[in-house]
Amino acid sequence: EPEPEPDLPQFTPEMPDSYVPIGELRAREGWTLQLVAGNYESTVLEVLGRASDESALEYTVGERQGRQWFMLLYGRFASQAEAQAAARNLPPELGVNNAWARAFRSL
Repeated sequence: EPEPEPDLPQFTPEMPDSYVPIGELRAREGWTLQLVAGNYESTVLEVLGRASDESALEYTVGERQGRQWFMLLYGRFASQAEAQAAARNLPPELGVNNAWARAFRSL
């Protein structure tokens, strides 16, 4: 039998008010914008900290290549086109130029 996949360490979010478990996000209908992603929570918290209004921002953690993968998300949109339009008008203080429109189920 193959070896079981190693469990990722238990995760406790540094900013719990902005954190949403990935299962909850994947259950949502519609689209969002992924602003940044990386192996470290600090990657998303840096951008999150620049936001003057954090209500449209939330982050989660999944897995990529056996490691934790943090994603900072912006907004909820009914369609890919709506998300892409919003990507062209992101708050400048976020300092993000290339947001990626993603269906929630694809996270």
